[in-house]
Amino acid sequence: MQSSGTAKDEWSSGLRPSHHAPRLGHLWIPAGLLTLAIFLVDILTPIDGAVAVLYVVVVLISGRSGRRRDTLIAAGVAILLTIYAYADTHGFRHIGSPTLRVFVSLAAIAIAGVLVLQGQTAAGALLRSERRYRRMFDASRIGIVEEDWRAIRSAVGGAPQDRDATVRRLRGLIRIVDVNPAMLVMLGWDTAAPIIGTAHNFLMVSERIFAETLDAYLRGDAFFEAEAEIMRANGNTLPALLSITFPPREDPDGTVLIFVVDTTERRQAQHALLRAQAELAHAARTATLGELSASIAHEVNQPLMAVVTSGEAGLRWLRRDEPDLAEVEQSITRIVAEGRRASQIVARIRSFVKKAPVQMELLDVATLVEDSVLLVESELSTVHVVLDRAVAPGLPALRGDRIQLQQILVNLMVNASQAMAAQSAPRRLRIAAHRDGEDRILITVGDTGPGIAPEDLPRLFEPFFTTRQEGLGMGLAICRTTAEAHGGRLAVESCQGEGTAFILRLPAAETELA
Repeated sequence: MQSSGTAKDEWSSGLRPSHHAPRLGHLWIPAGLLTLAIFLVDILTPIDGAVAVLYVVVVLISGRSGRRRDTLIAAGVAILLTIYAYADTHGFRHIGSPTLRVFVSLAAIAIAGVLVLQGQTAAGALLRSERRYRRMFDASRIGIVEEDWRAIRSAVGGAPQDRDATVRRLRGLIRIVDVNPAMLVMLGWDTAAPIIGTAHNFLMVSERIFAETLDAYLRGDAFFEAEAEIMRANGNTLPALLSITFPPREDPDGTVLIFVVDTTERRQAQHALLRAQAELAHAARTATLGELSASIAHEVNQPLMAVVTSGEAGLRWLRRDEPDLAEVEQSITRIVAEGRRASQIVARIRSFVKKAPVQMELLDVATLVEDSVLLVESELSTVHVVLDRAVAPGLPALRGDRIQLQQILVNLMVNASQAMAAQSAPRRLRIAAHRDGEDRILITVGDTGPGIAPEDLPRLFEPFFTTRQEGLGMGLAICRTTAEAHGGRLAVESCQGEGTAFILRLPAAETELA
């Protein structure tokens, strides 16, 4: 694939002696004939003038080759012929006006040679710079678009009456000068011909992004960056990161360079990461359910046993010689109530582990804490952990996903009970909730366990970091991510040997519960 040709390419390629600049081999006939003619006129004719000054033309012709060696040879030959003609015609003993004229001729030849050499040096540096630019432009894996914005500043004046129409009009004034091969690949074009021209031929960004870019240019910013969708040849869009560089205000050059990075893979990676995080969160909830299976069995077993007991009692009242229908009705009522309680417990556990979309709703803090405690109360009792609740009255509501916030509290309480499992000292767990300023709610889960080692605290919320051999190392990481997704923060305070407190700060909802 070849990059598009531009006027700048033609100009720069004209500096390349290997292709376009004539070598001395192409110029030696006219240069040699001119040199011979000047020499013969100088030595054979009685013209009283600085004829040798015409050798300057020979030096200038030699400079067209672009080679310093050619210029030095031409200047050297001209100087030698000038001196020889003067010596042959006047000799070195005669000093007069011819001597002055020959010095003027020699000075002109020398000055012309120096100027040509300086020009060749500057042209060579420019050529090398142009080659470097062209090599970077063509070989870059980043898409590059070169545009001419010189017509923009002269066309802008005063506040526009119709901003959208003005933006579209100004966009039409921008000229796309060149596009590198990497940009062509991104766009799906085989040639730059369909793109070169006005910006209307190249739907790079939306009108909104272009308007923001135009504002940055008119403010005099040095660059502008944005994420945008660019149009490909097949009509599909391509997500890209744009980095646009502008010339300084005082620079008459209106060249604007747009560097384009294809972010398709990054966006796909972000989506894959989000899916992986959702899967990990689901796995962590399932793992938490496994750890709480004994508590779940106990919770469900209680209403089921009550149903059996009430059913047996009802049968006994029915089998009497004179059935007591009032007692039978009470037994059936208790059966219905216990059945509904069991159904609520099962529904709560299913919601806890169900991989369902996030459902933001107004939540009562006291209810949230109570429902979370019910999930772990049996397990805490089994390991002889005394649970204290301290929920301040009149707390404002929270807005969040009930299941996810329960997951945070359950995970923190289970971690606390496991941390205290091996100690003989009293095991106390305290969950408290109160206001933290006017617009925040603070929920604290603290224990009297051994605490966390100081070297482990900085890594405590990192994924896959755990202090327990059987732990997954994902619970606290997910808890912090969930808290931040709700606009809150999860922190920890621990003193080794004195216990640990996890502090969950959440924003209060603007709308109170009815």
